[in-house]
Amino acid sequence: MSASLPTSPCVHWTLTELKQLGKTPDSVLARRTGRTIKAVVAMRQRRRIRLTTPPRRWTAREIRLLGRFNDAELGRRLRRPQWAVRRQRVALQIAPFRPRIPFRYWTPAEWRLLGTLRDEVLARRLRRTQTSVQAMRWLLGIPVFNSLRPAWNAAQDALLGQLTDEEIARRLNRNVQSVADRRCKLHIIKPHSKRPPWTPKQERWLGKLSDVEIARRTGHTMQGIRFRRRRLGLSDPTRRRSWTPDDDHLLGTATDAQLARHLGRTVPAVISRRLKLGVRKFQSQAARPWTPAEFALLGTMPDRQLAQHCHRSYDAVAAYRWKKGIAPFRHQRKISRR
Repeated sequence: MSASLPTSPCVHWTLTELKQLGKTPDSVLARRTGRTIKAVVAMRQRRRIRLTTPPRRWTAREIRLLGRFNDAELGRRLRRPQWAVRRQRVALQIAPFRPRIPFRYWTPAEWRLLGTLRDEVLARRLRRTQTSVQAMRWLLGIPVFNSLRPAWNAAQDALLGQLTDEEIARRLNRNVQSVADRRCKLHIIKPHSKRPPWTPKQERWLGKLSDVEIARRTGHTMQGIRFRRRRLGLSDPTRRRSWTPDDDHLLGTATDAQLARHLGRTVPAVISRRLKLGVRKFQSQAARPWTPAEFALLGTMPDRQLAQHCHRSYDAVAAYRWKKGIAPFRHQRKISRR
């Protein structure tokens, strides 16, 4: 009768197993020793054995292996990153080793199964990937399945807020963090809380004033203000908000700094929106026409010096000179003859 392979991650590596690192493929060595592939890869990289090499040319032998293994396994064998293997395979139009499961929309019947089984078991039953099952469960806010954790019932929920979390945890044989998470999920305030109650006037400030200003006026904590605002379905007024048509009409009618103060936005946000819509920058004075004397000085001195002389901006001088097709001023070196 053959002995069972060790499966504990705490099993020490033997000298024979260490000598096989880099000589035997990681997946084969993991299957022989009863370890995971990640454990084998971690030990091999820890001992600096067959590390990933810098980018190099693909050989004919390596190309023939594309599609015969999955990209991660082939990357470990060829000492190449997984993304490089996949990019080369896609460039040569080689099908993957295991075809990807075609995309399917989630049905209500599948939604009801989330959280009733372990993610890997449900993924095999629904013929989906484990990552897809986890993502959908997190998106719907369904906790992970735990067969050892009993579900909450109506009688237990009625105790929340009436007794302290420690007392409920002792009665129901649960940990205190589990009780606190359940209470917060049901939006139940902690009993005997020293926090001042919310008044209708204070609730009207939520969503209109910043959380910092409300905390200064009411004495509530920032966490408590965010919790109350989210419970009422209100957004943070300081967060990024969309531009309205009335806001767009104001662009270019005043300086960017003045509009930023008027609209309650930052100056870079106003500049970015104005450039995106192609609105010219506001000018407090009408554009002063160029005189013949100023026009004659273009190209005879540096643009910055001419801008100071004519009391114009550097960009205005450079743009007008370029528009008239005048070459920029260049210093001529004086060559002394001996």
